[in-house]
Amino acid sequence: MKLLKNIWLYRIISIIFSLGIATPSMATYFEMVESLAKQGNASAQLSLATMYYEGQGGRRYLIRMADRLEGLDNYAGNAFDDEGIPRDDEKAFEWFEKAANQGLVEAQYKLAEAYDKGIGVSKDKVKAFEWYQTAANQGLREAQKSVALAYFVGEGINKNYTNAFTWFKKAGHQGNEDSQYFVGWMYASGLGTPQNFGEAIKWYRKAAEQGDLSSQKALGKIYNEGKVVVKNDKEAFKWYKKAAEQGNTFSQYTVGSMYEEGRGVTKDYIKAVKWYEEASDMREGVAQFSLGKMYYNGKGVDQDKIKAIELFGEACENEEDRGCKYYRELNN
Repeated sequence: MKLLKNIWLYRIISIIFSLGIATPSMATYFEMVESLAKQGNASAQLSLATMYYEGQGGRRYLIRMADRLEGLDNYAGNAFDDEGIPRDDEKAFEWFEKAANQGLVEAQYKLAEAYDKGIGVSKDKVKAFEWYQTAANQGLREAQKSVALAYFVGEGINKNYTNAFTWFKKAGHQGNEDSQYFVGWMYASGLGTPQNFGEAIKWYRKAAEQGDLSSQKALGKIYNEGKVVVKNDKEAFKWYKKAAEQGNTFSQYTVGSMYEEGRGVTKDYIKAVKWYEEASDMREGVAQFSLGKMYYNGKGVDQDKIKAIELFGEACENEEDRGCKYYRELNN
């Protein structure tokens, strides 16, 4: 989300400094923004609030601002000195509120967050919901997701799964991958909407293609189990591997097992060991057990029964019962 939709203020400041009309300093920039904010300019109020909220650090702040604003080069940001504005949550809240009351949707969302988290103001979930709703009604997808979550858990508003589903879907249609996952999950669960596995898969796929790990794992499971769709090992492997590459340990184990068994992919013991090791390093008990068997049988690695027993013991410590069984039997 770009916090600053109206970029004319920053273009003007950049031109002023580039022409040498003013000395580029954070203090000068701050004074200009503050002056415009006090005159009632909503974009300046939002900018001032953001400066107080983040505790802006001179040149670094302007570089970030320049990067956010399409078509604005880094001249002003690079020229600024290292002066900074100390963080002040109460002042940030004050200026977010002023900009929000003028209808600036980004400010409305930040004000909601302030109430939600108790930043610069006492925590108030009801007011947080009201401002999330205001921003959501203007179409801000992050706010729509927040409204959905509030309805989903009953925070600041009575729990209502139907309303949660409606708002997740609005945010999902705008490309929010977290919301797309929730839409898929609610279709699969029949929560807040009639159960529909076809729609669940469609929405999981939307999120998974954007890199949502939970959706990738869900699709892997759906195609692996073959309960609501025709079992498809290649599709299962594809999605589990994507989740595994993001560090999900169960998916790493599953990819290893599929390489070991040759399900959905060409059998490859060396790659199986690699993925078992990835998950084992994160204390995934079932992966430690499977890796132990690879060492015990010399599959994909040189046979090493001592290493295998160690792995069975580690698996046991991580609540894998088969590891306990093998460890006891091999130590008798």
